[in-house]
Amino acid sequence: MRDPTPLPIRLEDYAPPAFLVETVDLDVELFEDHARVRSRLAVSRNPKSNDSNAPLVLDAE
Repeated sequence: MRDPTPLPIRLEDYAPPAFLVETVDLDVELFEDHARVRSRLAVSRNPKSNDSNAPLVLDAE
């Protein structure tokens, strides 16, 4: 259910991301009953980030 009055998001509320994604390589295989996706990322810390100790967290299945 959607909130009828969404809160404004202001530019001042944003912070630079802790990491930058330089490249993304995807290998996708499609089968009759499933798909397989392999990915390779080149990631580096963002020197403009306010949190130089932030962990890199990947959320995948």
